[in-house]
Amino acid sequence: MMPREIVSQENMLYLRSKNLLCNNFQIQYPNPTKDILSVGISGVSEECTINLSLYDSQGALLQNITASPEESPIKINMASYLANWYILKVSIKEKNKFFKIIKQ
Repeated sequence: MMPREIVSQENMLYLRSKNLLCNNFQIQYPNPTKDILSVGISGVSEECTINLSLYDSQGALLQNITASPEESPIKINMASYLANWYILKVSIKEKNKFFKIIKQ
């Protein structure tokens, strides 16, 4: 298992994964959120492509976003979604990470 550090501070979660190039990134977002989910990703080289997929609690894909590191923070509008929990899948190169998002 890769060494990781999780730090929580004022509704922001920072995940630091200690790898190289596209696998070395930090992610932050407000959780819980009410309307806009702002996903900040840093520590990723410019050649990498970031894929964000948002799923509802039943596993249905709601949104799929492809972005570059320069577009960070990436905004996902969740205002029209019901209060519930959702899964955010962050894919960078062959690395996938999943986060539980609470929508208030």
